[in-house]
This record gives sequence, C-alpha cells and structure tokens, in this order.
Amino acid sequence: MKTGHGMQKLKIKKPGWKIAVMAIYFVVIAILVTAGCGKEDSGSEGDQATGKSGTVQDQNTSSTGSKPADPQDIGMNVGDNFALISDQALEEAMADMSSLGVTWLRFDMAWDLVQPKDANHFIWSRYDRIVAAALRHNIKLLPVLSYTPQWARRQECKENFQCAPADPVKFAGFAKEAVIHYAPMGINTWEIWNEPNIDAFWRPVPDAAEYTELLKQGYMEIKQADPQATVISGGLSPAENLGGRIAPLDYLASMYQSGARDYFDALGYHPFSYPAL
Repeated sequence: MKTGHGMQKLKIKKPGWKIAVMAIYFVVIAILVTAGCGKEDSGSEGDQATGKSGTVQDQNTSSTGSKPADPQDIGMNVGDNFALISDQALEEAMADMSSLGVTWLRFDMAWDLVQPKDANHFIWSRYDRIVAAALRHNIKLLPVLSYTPQWARRQECKENFQCAPADPVKFAGFAKEAVIHYAPMGINTWEIWNEPNIDAFWRPVPDAAEYTELLKQGYMEIKQADPQATVISGGLSPAENLGGRIAPLDYLASMYQSGARDYFDALGYHPFSYPAL
C-alpha cells in the first residue's frame, strides 16, 4: 500500500524475502479475475486479451494462439520503492526475487514522477532502469498507472498526489505515451490506478462514476497505442462501507452502472485480510 513517494523503505535481506513473498499481497495471475465484460463475440478485444481458462493471457503468448498464464506464477508488489532506490539496490532486489522464482513484478508507474511539471515533458529514466533490470532477470512487468501531478489535480485536493485528475483525458494521454514508450520493450499489461474505492488513493472521496470515466479514457488510449494490450481495472481494496471507503462489490456494481463493462479486460482485486492474519 502506497503512503507517499519515498516514505516506505525496502529492506533487501534474503531470509526475509521468503516471508515477504507470502506477506505482500500480489500473486500476479492467480488473483486477476477476468472481467466478463459481456462481449459475446469471441473475436472481441476483451476476449483476445484472455485465455479460455479465464486467466489473464501471458505476456509471452504468440499471436497464433492463446496461452493462459500459469496459475502458479508468483509476483510481488513494490509500490513506488523501485523508482527511488539506487541502481545497486535495484539489481540486488531483482536478483533476490528471481532466485525465489518470482516471475511478475507489479509496481507504480507514477504519473507525477513522469510528468511533474506539465503535459508536454516526460521523464522515463526512473522506469527505464526498472524495465532493463527486469528484462535481465526474466521478470514480467505490470505497471500501475496512477497518481496525479500537481498541475493536473482537482482543486479541492491539489496538495495530495492521490487526488483524482481534474481531466481524465490528460491522464489517458499519459497512459498512451507510457504504452508507446514501453510496448517495444515487452510490456503489454497495464493496470489503471490503485484501490480507487477508498479515499486513501482516490481523493477527495471515492466515486465509481468518476473512476469509470478515467478507466474508459485510459482503456481507449492504451488500446489505440497497442491493440493487443491487456488492461486491468484498478485493484479494489477489500474495504467496508465506512467513511471514505466503498465495499468492492458495491463499487464494482456502480462501475457497471456507469458503463465500465466494455472498458477493461481483467478485474483487479486485492484479497487482503489485514488486520486479521
């Protein structure tokens, strides 16, 4: 769970990583539930992104046939930690994960770090090195496109990077440029935002209709840049209906009511049990 750029410190110790693999929530393929977006035509975009078994298609699938991802694939989530650590620490972390059999890495590709000043300038260097390190260790990548630079935030939460974008089209432009930049490097699976059903990650308050518009705009731009890309909806927090939190089933129902049905290939869900073990 992301608390702020640089606020989490990642301790790389080999004995602890076995515990971390179990404790960190993300087993990449096993918990991605196919959206069932209602496309009945087997040639639709949504069906092209999934295998017959109902799991998200592997990034290495050939164009000649579907190859469902192995449900035993193991992934880790590191939030924005890898964007901020040294090259040496990054290499050590990738080597540790590879030695444990990790094959997927979910990480924040933060809009506010890529376009901190305006819509016309991009800084990809932080993420270029993550992609290069992952390729060296045969680890596939799931970037989470999220978090708003100050110039693109809504006025009521302008000081917080978890603030919803004032204009979803500007976010979609960032998503498209990310795909154009990284698809040639082998990335074709993308997640749009993180836990939009709680106010910790969608400020000022979660709103399924607003998120659905962001999802729609992002999906269309990603597919335009890479028609074979798999688009995953923002992983939903297993929250209760309390304060600034909306339970995932209620939130998902509202997403469908807002027209999300045809704008994601797989549903992201976080099966946390915190604070219960």
